[in-house]
Amino acid sequence: MELLSLLIIPLVGAVIGYSTNLLAITMLFRPHKEKRIFGLRLPFTPGLIPKQRWQLAQKIGETLAENVFTSRTLIEAASNASIVENITRSVCDFAEKILSSPDAVSKILSDLLKLPEEEIVRVATHGLDKLLDFAHNRIEGKKFADIIPAAAVSALKTAAKDNIHMAAPICRNILDDPGVDAHLRRLVGKIVKENTRGLLSLFVSPDKIYDSIAENLLKYLEDEENHMLIYEKLVGFADAAMEKEISFRPERVITLEKMACVIMSITPRHIFPNAENFKPTLDKLVRNAVGILARQAADHVVGSLNIVQIAEEKINAFKTEEMEQLVLSVVGEQLKWIALLGGLLGFIMGFFPAILNIFM
Repeated sequence: MELLSLLIIPLVGAVIGYSTNLLAITMLFRPHKEKRIFGLRLPFTPGLIPKQRWQLAQKIGETLAENVFTSRTLIEAASNASIVENITRSVCDFAEKILSSPDAVSKILSDLLKLPEEEIVRVATHGLDKLLDFAHNRIEGKKFADIIPAAAVSALKTAAKDNIHMAAPICRNILDDPGVDAHLRRLVGKIVKENTRGLLSLFVSPDKIYDSIAENLLKYLEDEENHMLIYEKLVGFADAAMEKEISFRPERVITLEKMACVIMSITPRHIFPNAENFKPTLDKLVRNAVGILARQAADHVVGSLNIVQIAEEKINAFKTEEMEQLVLSVVGEQLKWIALLGGLLGFIMGFFPAILNIFM
């Protein structure tokens, strides 16, 4: 009889321990809705999570906003070496593909956006119009230094210094463009005509003047001794420009449609025949830009996103059954072991009274 009690009491304890833990785990989710008898709600209905889901959703949202989606975490994520490397490689590959394209900008955008070229020009014209409106309303009167980050200016100066030797090849390619050549010759001819009178005009050749200007300009740009001087002049011009107030003079702005057509007709490969030479500089610029944008955009992104509200809405959108399945898919195995642990502890706790009962 003593041996039977030694076995029965621990087994009863195991069943009680297992059942208690299993009931507690089940009551986390069930019942899904409150139960009533004679109009009175039964205690512990609905289950704990269905009953407290609104408070739970709010706490999860607050935790995400305070510890996960913060300016610091966004900056750290954007500064991650692998993320920066992937962004840089993608941008550089895309830029190299664009710069080496023989097509005009309008054709490139048409292929990318799957729109007719005429629509691209129309959109560009509209965009320039909106840009000018924005500039008039938000930028005019401010200094360039107030708009452009100092780090971006520093990166551009470094890029200019590293690539100043490319000024001559770029200018040569621009001047070799038939459209540009014809336009500049007409412009020189107009200037000569307006400033020469009588017999003097018979001895002045606009084409020879233009050829001389172009040839001497290219020689000046190609001379390595002038590169640092050119760079210093550019830096001086940039520094002076940064301190100027932005002012728009509508009467001096050419027709927006004509401006859009000029921009859209540019052929990148004609201007940048050796796009691969710019890859190191572009790589450096993109890496700097990622850091600058991350620091400047982090506060704006976090401030504009109501993380608490978003989290609450998403969590509360789950049905109770879906939430239960979601939790069980993650910790279901652990919950089973908790129930079994309750059975084991019940068995052990029942074993000691059984032993005491035998010896007393």
